[in-house]
Amino acid sequence: MKHLIFIMIFVIFSGTCDANENQNSNELTNIKEVIATFEQSIINKDKDTFLSLFIDPEAPMYGIVSPKTMVLRRAGVAEINKRDNKNFVATRYWTTSAKKLIAMSSNNKGPVEERISNVKIQTDGNIASVFFDYEFYKNNKKVHWGQENMQMIQTNQGWKIASVVYSFTSEQ
Repeated sequence: MKHLIFIMIFVIFSGTCDANENQNSNELTNIKEVIATFEQSIINKDKDTFLSLFIDPEAPMYGIVSPKTMVLRRAGVAEINKRDNKNFVATRYWTTSAKKLIAMSSNNKGPVEERISNVKIQTDGNIASVFFDYEFYKNNKKVHWGQENMQMIQTNQGWKIASVVYSFTSEQ
């Protein structure tokens, strides 16, 4: 009798694990589709599709400048201050939004592309953290690169990006 109870418990929990694994697998696939659409909508300069990926078009996006790029940034700001008699300060980060980012990309006359690699996803099916490497190209030239982290939430309309934080390294 004890063996029968053990076998029944094992079968019940095994089925639960398989169901959770299948659900998690489906969620990972859906999240990967959002990332692929994100990438494609930048290439296509498709504002509507890009913005549909976010919970809000004004979703915050924070760019954090690498120490290497900060040296160049300080020099550029110093040059502007001297030339234009200004008093700007080079900051280590800036805030933008999904709406502003896609507008800037769409207004570029040449091709733009964000190449994404090494994607890592953690999710419980309700929230997700998506971490990856990226390279951003304008006019077929790599202009900056770094790592990006998207916080996503599951909504009635599927997975949506709630916020983005990315590092920014450039040689210009």
